[in-house]
Amino acid sequence: MKLTPLDIRKQEFGKQMRGYDAEEVRSFLEMVADEYEALLAEREELAKQAEFHEAKLKEYQEMESSLQDAMMNAQKAGKAAESESTKRAELILQQAELDAERMLQDARKRHQRLLDDIHRLEGQRRAYLLKMKQILRGQIELIEILEQESPEEPGSIEHDPREEF
Repeated sequence: MKLTPLDIRKQEFGKQMRGYDAEEVRSFLEMVADEYEALLAEREELAKQAEFHEAKLKEYQEMESSLQDAMMNAQKAGKAAESESTKRAELILQQAELDAERMLQDARKRHQRLLDDIHRLEGQRRAYLLKMKQILRGQIELIEILEQESPEEPGSIEHDPREEF
């Protein structure tokens, strides 16, 4: 089951004598839900950015392919042209290849950084959920201890009626 912020907000707990303050529990669950919602939104935004950059990377790869095709055509045309024209065309193509390669490398680096960010955020999310589980287990253990300390029968504690007022 995938946990959602709404699941956290709607989580209900049984009521016990000397239990936790329901408002504090509700407030804490609201805070956890808000944080979880923010993490999900951030993860979604990073996924969108990764998708955008993957599309850009493909676009740059297509540009590189087009530039390579243009280079081959330029080389064929250069054979028929004068020596000086051939040299100029080669310089232009080399610069275009360098620019395309630089742009591709930049896009790949950005893409890798985004993937690293996604992995880091997923690790933080797992750590946060583990911490929340530990906190909740601790709270359950505390409740069990409190239940064990409570008298088993309501009349087992001697009651002095004078203490009521």
